[in-house]
Amino acid sequence: MSLTDAMDDIDYETIRFNVNESQSRHPLWMTEAHFIYHLYRDAEGVLSCHKDTSGEPVCSPRHLANLCMNKLVCDPGRVFGHMKARAMPGGIYPALLSEAIFQRELHTINFLVSTWPTTVLDLQSAMPVEDLSDDEILTTPVEEKDGLTILDCVVYALLALRPQSNLKMINFSGFTDRKLSRELSRLPLLWMNPDDRTVDRIHDILVRTIDISREKVQKYLNRFNLIYANMDPYIKHGNQFEPVTIILDCKITLDDVPIGLGLQYETPFRFGCKRVWMEPIPEISLPMTGINQVLELRDLTQVEYSDPHICHDMDKLGALMEGLHLLPHLQALSFPNTIHSDGHENAVKYFASGIGKLPMLRKLNLASCNLREQLDTILSELTQDITYLNLRDCRLCDDDIVNIRLWNNVTGLKELNLSRNNLKTSHLAVGDILQAVPTIGCFSVSYCSLSNSQLETIAQKCIDLKNLKLLGLQSFTPPVMEDMESLLQICSLIDSLQKCYILPDAFAFPGGNSAFRYENRMLFTANCETFLQQIGRPDIDLE
Repeated sequence: MSLTDAMDDIDYETIRFNVNESQSRHPLWMTEAHFIYHLYRDAEGVLSCHKDTSGEPVCSPRHLANLCMNKLVCDPGRVFGHMKARAMPGGIYPALLSEAIFQRELHTINFLVSTWPTTVLDLQSAMPVEDLSDDEILTTPVEEKDGLTILDCVVYALLALRPQSNLKMINFSGFTDRKLSRELSRLPLLWMNPDDRTVDRIHDILVRTIDISREKVQKYLNRFNLIYANMDPYIKHGNQFEPVTIILDCKITLDDVPIGLGLQYETPFRFGCKRVWMEPIPEISLPMTGINQVLELRDLTQVEYSDPHICHDMDKLGALMEGLHLLPHLQALSFPNTIHSDGHENAVKYFASGIGKLPMLRKLNLASCNLREQLDTILSELTQDITYLNLRDCRLCDDDIVNIRLWNNVTGLKELNLSRNNLKTSHLAVGDILQAVPTIGCFSVSYCSLSNSQLETIAQKCIDLKNLKLLGLQSFTPPVMEDMESLLQICSLIDSLQKCYILPDAFAFPGGNSAFRYENRMLFTANCETFLQQIGRPDIDLE
């Protein structure tokens, strides 16, 4: 299990693990054209509407300003007329866009973006707060009939950006949907005139930055042209305007993305990001050493790279490390299932030496990497102020655990994940680690083959930790209720604890099928929650 993601920005001082943030940011009301319905959440988090004594839903009228904006965005002829006459103040644009998105008025969304009066458009701040709880809000079809999405409208607007627009940057950061990277990276090819999308021309452009065959380009263009056959006639190809930078959480995991990044300089579009995810893509290679040619790097601070075979090829590993050194502000690195000690004999040492030269590095994720008996090679090079270390499922041995305790910078850790390592003979060393991390906020030894008494010993060591908010103590099988209550009693003494991963997955519970096993887990959870209420700690969230 994971605690937090190395690619996320976590403030351990303010984060609340026992609060569902997506629910807390969702307002407890529902808006229609003229009314606001007042809602509440029941114990299960389900929204229900307050009702009066006669059983009618309690509602109140929307403010006049909202009603006026509703009239504008729902009447495209009216809003377009005002915009063309420049009668609408530019400062009202964000509110109009928010209302248009909420009402799913696609034509109005298109027009507002294409005439955006300021240099920056931040999609997160323009989104209605009630829609932010949906991670795929931009790429979900508004109507099944035509399949158009909010993102489609924004893309068409960018392609047809109007002369009166001052837009220079549009920020999609915060949306984690992988489809978003794919759709946005198609912008350069969509902008190009269909007659210019010849295989030879596109291939000649792409090979400047990525390794791709002519045959792959042909196959991609065939697919692309088929997808956009009905839309191409309505796109304003070759529209000339000053470059617009697109900021996104870039997932270079589908072939559309490196192809789009490689074509950008033939168009008015530029791409930048704070976070990037990379993995091998069949028939396409974008080397890390070329990342600075396809992305603006001034804000890039977090990188995830996944390739289980890279440690068998020292040339590829060398190119990866060389590319990382091009990122001066790099703070978080994630290498799930990538760095393995059973690869080339010098791979781990070379990797360790490389990351040791990244001055701003603070977070390192090595989940599912085989680091048995070589963890010290990495730790000895990490002289930076590391706050996050994920060693989940790294096949650690007793010596590796001891080396964590002896590591000079262990005291600065805010999060340490040791889950899914066999720590049955290392539980005392784990306790020593806990005594050396006074400000740790998240810690896990879930699924580590520890007995209930060993888990209790570790939990006892956590009582004096004043900042510990999240703790993982899961076993492979559910303990008897008496043992669980004993462990929960100790956990309740950790004053700062907000959330505890202590229950096994549903498949570990008894039952003839998955439904019965899930029901038994729910009953067991309810008993645990009742016990926490009885001992005065109902605030601890259990998973």
